[in-house]
Amino acid sequence: RADREQALHYAECALECAPYDERIWRTLLQLYAASGRHVEIGQRLGNARQALRKEADADFSSSLRAYAQQVRRQGVSPRLLTLAQESSVN
Repeated sequence: RADREQALHYAECALECAPYDERIWRTLLQLYAASGRHVEIGQRLGNARQALRKEADADFSSSLRAYAQQVRRQGVSPRLLTLAQESSVN
């Protein structure tokens, strides 16, 4: 648990430097879901999507959005999802 909290801290710090980096968001989705905080991270991603649309008239990839939706729906760590499930949304 302490390792997960430390990983969350570092990922949050990385997000401050690169708020729209999908690799960081994917890591945060995994860490928050593993902590049982999948709804919270989904809301944060939603806020980031709004900011990205406003600032750059862009959005995160469909793959990341589907990944986040799957996490929110299932309430499980994305690590438990199979690559086949993830690939099917692309």
